Amino acid sequence: MVFVQPADDRGPVLIEIEYRIEPARLADFVVALRDFRSSRQRDGAIRWDVWEDVAEPGRIVESFVVESWVEHQHQHARVTHADQLDQQLLQAFHVGDRPPVVRHLLRPL
Repeated sequence: MVFVQPADDRGPVLIEIEYRIEPARLADFVVALRDFRSSRQRDGAIRWDVWEDVAEPGRIVESFVVESWVEHQHQHARVTHADQLDQQLLQAFHVGDRPPVVRHLLRPL
């Protein structure tokens, strides 16, 4: 995957994280993910949501919006040790050979 950083401080930025979860563990995962919502908001998310794909059981997408690309970079810098542990817990639910898919979307100019 090639990751290209915007040349300027564009925004807002929509971040999507796509998890694959065993259906039997879905309820526990959603509880853990909703608990992590406060960390996202503390670090600058102005909107947060979680979605389940009705066509693909176990495909869950966490989405959140931050004001700008620079603000999203600051989010990475503000991750605490407790946040890292929570993220590891979330990723432990994820199944498959590859990590969760992360997408960064900007409004077009």
